[in-house]
Amino acid sequence: VSIPRMGEATSVLLRERLPQNVALSIDIPDQLPLVLIAPSAMQQIMFQLVDNAAESMPDGGTINITVREQLHAACHLNDGVGAGSWVSIAVSDTGRGIEPSALGYVWEPFFTTRTGLARRGAGLGLSIVHGAVHQADGHVTIASRPGAGTTVTLYLPGVRQ
Repeated sequence: VSIPRMGEATSVLLRERLPQNVALSIDIPDQLPLVLIAPSAMQQIMFQLVDNAAESMPDGGTINITVREQLHAACHLNDGVGAGSWVSIAVSDTGRGIEPSALGYVWEPFFTTRTGLARRGAGLGLSIVHGAVHQADGHVTIASRPGAGTTVTLYLPGVRQ
């Protein structure tokens, strides 16, 4: 998949999914390696991440998607990810953030920090992201501070043509 081409093709779809009070900023350089992932999986990952980010900002805010080529990847599972060609895709929001005690559980199916009616149908988004990224031999991290937002960063193997 060419992330710059996919970004062009899906940016309109991503924006249409957002409430009017949520802005979307996308920063993707033109020259990036291809990534080894099915286009449908990549699209599903981005929809999940953008939907989660938007839901964390009921009063509005900004979602930033930043894509870069990296020589190293990070992973929430281990610290020993080797050097190589990686494309990082960081999705950040200015939302409520996640409590530190909950961060270790966010990848588990059906785990959610939502309450009440908002809890219905929740808890699969990050589990789906996690599975799809690792199935593509990639890695994923999450960083969050309550009241300051969340950043989920994907690292996908890059391949030069």
